[in-house]
Amino acid sequence: MVAERDGRVLGVHLVGPHVSEMIAESQLIVGWDAEPSDVAHHVHPHPTLSEAVGEAFLTLAGRGLHQQA
Repeated sequence: MVAERDGRVLGVHLVGPHVSEMIAESQLIVGWDAEPSDVAHHVHPHPTLSEAVGEAFLTLAGRGLHQQA
C-alpha cells in the first residue's frame, strides 16, 4: 500500500500467487480516493486472501491487528 501522510491511498502493489483475487477491492479503494480508515469498516473474513488486504489498510489507519508495538 502506498499512501500519503494525510491518509489518501495512492496505489497498491501485489505480487504472488492468487493476487487476482485481491486486486478488485484495492482498485476500488484507489479509484474512490479512499482513506485507510474508510477500508477499516469493510468486512475481511478470516481465513481468506482478502484478509491480508484488510490488515494492510488497518495498519495504515493505525489499527493493525497483527502488528507489534
